[in-house]
Amino acid sequence: MERLQIPIIVAAHNEGKSIERCIRSLLEASKLAEKSLPIQLSIIVGADRCTDNTIEIARSLGVQVKKTSGGKVATQRACLSEAPF
Repeated sequence: MERLQIPIIVAAHNEGKSIERCIRSLLEASKLAEKSLPIQLSIIVGADRCTDNTIEIARSLGVQVKKTSGGKVATQRACLSEAPF
C-alpha cells in the first residue's frame, strides 16, 4: 500500500530556545503515527528572517528548512511549495 505524504509545517522566527523541543516532539509523534497508519510525515521548518540559531538547530535534527522573509503566511506558502505531495 502506498503511503500518504503529509507535510508538517513549522513557521519559525528566532525560535532557537524552543525549536529543538518542538522538532523532537514532532519526530517522535511521526514515528508513532507511521507505525500504525499508511502515512509518511515530513517536517519543514519555515525560517522567517531568523537571526538566531533556529536554522542550525533544525538542520542538525535532519528536517528540511526553507528560509523566507515574507511573514507567517508567505512562509507557510513557501513551505507548501516545497512539500513532497
